[in-house]
Amino acid sequence: MPLDFETVMDPAAITGLDSARVVKSLEWDGITYELRNHLEGWIFVTWSEKPTAVVHPYSTDGEHALRLAVARTILGAAKTRIRWNAHNQAGVASNSAGTCWATAWIKAGEPCHSEHDDWDSAHSALADRLDELAAGPVRTGSSLEDEIAQAHLYRAAADVRAAVARARLGDVMREAQIYLQEGRRVAAVAKNLGVERKFLYRVFAGEEWRRR
Repeated sequence: MPLDFETVMDPAAITGLDSARVVKSLEWDGITYELRNHLEGWIFVTWSEKPTAVVHPYSTDGEHALRLAVARTILGAAKTRIRWNAHNQAGVASNSAGTCWATAWIKAGEPCHSEHDDWDSAHSALADRLDELAAGPVRTGSSLEDEIAQAHLYRAAADVRAAVARARLGDVMREAQIYLQEGRRVAAVAKNLGVERKFLYRVFAGEEWRRR
């Protein structure tokens, strides 16, 4: 009996799935996403606690579904997420263990992601992707709203870069804490930074200018 396209199924119910060639495989945070070339079509399989399989008529449809699933998983867990609409958004998430970071984005409906070793590189990549989203086209149906969306995304990219720069400045300040306190330089440096002295002590404590 032919399998129905675009219908979510249990992989165990698909005869010959195990022997179907894996043409693309991605893994993120314990979940494996596969695209298999099966006699019935191109099957996108998600191996998780509740595995699912969806048959697509074309390989391009199956690959898009795979990339979209990975991107949506990362965006759903993202601590930093910027969006204009469902078709133009980006974000950063870490895996459950906090040992790996991923940047995911959807540009004009096309999903993608990249993996990174640390918070800084993931957020720097996020800023770059937001610039690319802003460069467009961001099609809202209104040329004026297109301009608003692009300006919003450019500003968001700048904000993300500023957050990375603040975190790095915070690192420098925490490394210099003993020197500044022993040399009675905390007040002078706080003034040069344009912040209050008590704020700088929150930086020393890791409460400000940190990776969130």
